[in-house]
Amino acid sequence: MSATTQEPHSSPSKLAQELRDSEREDFRGALRHLLARPIAREVDDPSAFASIVRHRKRLADWFRLTVGWTLFVERHRGFARLRKIPARIDASHGLRLDTKPAFDRRRYTLLALALAALSDSPTQVSLVRLVEFIEELSVDEEGIEPYDATQRRERRALVDALQWLTRVGVLTERDGDTTAYARGNEGDALFDVDERLLGQLLAAPKPPSLAGSPEELLDEAILYSYSDTDEGEKLRARHHVTRRLLDEPVLYVDELSERQADWLLRSLARVTTSLERDVGFCVERRREGIAAIDRAAEVSDTLFPHGGSTIKHAALLLAELLSAWVREGRGVVFPEPELITAVEALIDDYGERCFSREFRTRADAPMLTAQVLELLSAFNLVQREDEGWRPRPAIARFAPEAPGALGSRPQTHT
Repeated sequence: MSATTQEPHSSPSKLAQELRDSEREDFRGALRHLLARPIAREVDDPSAFASIVRHRKRLADWFRLTVGWTLFVERHRGFARLRKIPARIDASHGLRLDTKPAFDRRRYTLLALALAALSDSPTQVSLVRLVEFIEELSVDEEGIEPYDATQRRERRALVDALQWLTRVGVLTERDGDTTAYARGNEGDALFDVDERLLGQLLAAPKPPSLAGSPEELLDEAILYSYSDTDEGEKLRARHHVTRRLLDEPVLYVDELSERQADWLLRSLARVTTSLERDVGFCVERRREGIAAIDRAAEVSDTLFPHGGSTIKHAALLLAELLSAWVREGRGVVFPEPELITAVEALIDDYGERCFSREFRTRADAPMLTAQVLELLSAFNLVQREDEGWRPRPAIARFAPEAPGALGSRPQTHT
């Protein structure tokens, strides 16, 4: 009789643990996908959408209890909508299309007018008819500059708004060419309108019809009992702190109220565990505050440092310089003219080798400085004050390595 060997089978306990780990990973992936894409569509990522559908109740509970956000999953319509409410108004993370600048005030106005027009439109509408609706609304609404289709800048701004609506799935272009309209006011297109997604687009807790001002749109009294009681204040503090940890690169303790800082101190272990286990962040705790870092760089809408951008390269160089100035005791707030002078020196040293043609001479320093400070401010690495700009503690994490050959990308260490 010959001897045979068999591969050992996994024990029931080991198999059960593997299943739990797999489910935890699947839940985490769905949660991270929603953080990065609050409007998640099946057509864009079928696998991620399937995970969201599988865990929809658990996800809805997590967002509701942890940050006070509402999740809607329209399984048969193929989309999920996470209604994110910011902890505070932050203009540094506006809507944008690819490499274009963030939406300006006019594009937001035209986007709002387009949404109002679409709410009264049939499920299929032509671009020409939609423009007529928008023109009528802009004239009727007090305080809004009427839409002027004869101006190319106006048409381009409207097309940007419509392209964003197409990207998120509210509009589907069936025929025609929207970009031709931006060029010559003669193009036309035919759109399908997803009424269900259109109805979920606005994330404001208070309906616009009940809000007397833009600020009232964010009044959450209709959703939560933010009362003056101890429990109400704790709930408000929890939502504020956890929203900022999910949405912002770094949270400084000195930016919190006494109640918020107290809640964070008492709940630090629980918050850290939740961010690391459920979201997959790496939490760094310092005396000055907390940074919740996504090392996979999947959740953030903007990455820094990342890519071969001249502005990001210059920002790294200026960050190193500001950190050195603070360590040397040169001050804590630096006037903008002093920073422009510093950027002029950076252009002298790096312009020919590492910067784009747009920023090669000292005359380009004021524009480059403004864009660099805007970027650093968006990542909470500097703060504008009356006297100038104050470096924040997290700026000391970044330092560029020596530049390589012409055209090489700047590298960083932290």
